[in-house]
Amino acid sequence: MTEATITPTTQSSDNFATQVLGQLKQDILTGYFKPGEKLKMARLKERYQVGVSPLREALSQLLVEQLVIVENQRGFTVHPISAEEMQDIYHTRAQIEGLCVSQAVELGDDAWEAGILAAAHQLKKSAALLDENNPDDIQRWEVIHQAFHTAIASGCASPTLLHVRRSLYEKASRYRNL
Repeated sequence: MTEATITPTTQSSDNFATQVLGQLKQDILTGYFKPGEKLKMARLKERYQVGVSPLREALSQLLVEQLVIVENQRGFTVHPISAEEMQDIYHTRAQIEGLCVSQAVELGDDAWEAGILAAAHQLKKSAALLDENNPDDIQRWEVIHQAFHTAIASGCASPTLLHVRRSLYEKASRYRNL
């Protein structure tokens, strides 16, 4: 098991919670923690090398993002999956993506177009990452691929739409990774 450590510094609990949130979220999205798996505090403390307070803050945020669920007196569990939810996520994501792109084409400027060209160039250069069938390379390609699509959607000029789009992308990527 690889440990996801947070370097101890003079950072506040909020910074630890932000760091552990990113790492725990990534572990859920990539399938390290399986759907329906109980998230035991002892294991989380060991994996992320933080105390209970930052973990509870991170878990509370993941609850809002619907990546974990909480059961009274039983703690946190990774959100379960279903074929129905997957279809709903992909359908809704397609609708939101279409709306973002439509608005972006209407509102985008020269800087937006330049951002797309730069992201497309990076994506083209990264194609070889898929040839090796190395999980780390595939994850790196996934980040570059997402950056390309984000560059396109960013021209919609709606922080709310972009937030919903990102959330749906993350949920869809969880299904892909599983």
